[in-house]
Amino acid sequence: RKSAVVDDSAALKDLAMVIEGAANAKASPIELSNAYAARAWVNLERGSASEAREAFAQAVKLNPRNVAALNGEGRLLLNEGRYTEALARFDTALQVDPNSPESIANDAEAKLALERLADAKAQLTDARQRFPKSLAILLLLGKVEQRLNNNDAAEQDLRAAMSFADPARPDAVLPFVALSEIGRAHV
Repeated sequence: RKSAVVDDSAALKDLAMVIEGAANAKASPIELSNAYAARAWVNLERGSASEAREAFAQAVKLNPRNVAALNGEGRLLLNEGRYTEALARFDTALQVDPNSPESIANDAEAKLALERLADAKAQLTDARQRFPKSLAILLLLGKVEQRLNNNDAAEQDLRAAMSFADPARPDAVLPFVALSEIGRAHV
């Protein structure tokens, strides 16, 4: 993990040069928005939600169509249990980029949190046709199916997610964990 901390620090230093340094004068609002969004995601990964919130807000202020920043704001709201507000951010991200599997999954996750299971399932079923190898979509579809007590369908979706998981990524374990939770529910 030490190299990741060093990389995070280097990334934040580089982003500061764009946001606050000499490069700021030459950067467009869209470039600055992207830099703020990148800073926010690094801060969020480091566990600094308040710094991430400020940077996401600045990114959206500079470019209201910044999908990464909208998804970040939505993720923070979702983590705080502010599901309706999160859904609004994810809906906006989807209006900007309807072909973002991440935005679709985020939007459906907010619907799941709001107990809008049928909406979430319909959205994810459609998305699975368009993005059959998306880990986020398959994982969430499995969770929705589980909440609907369709455990066989949930297991099928989670096994598909497992087959597309990249072992080098930290999220690769998520379908395995979700599948083990279905197994415990049967006991």
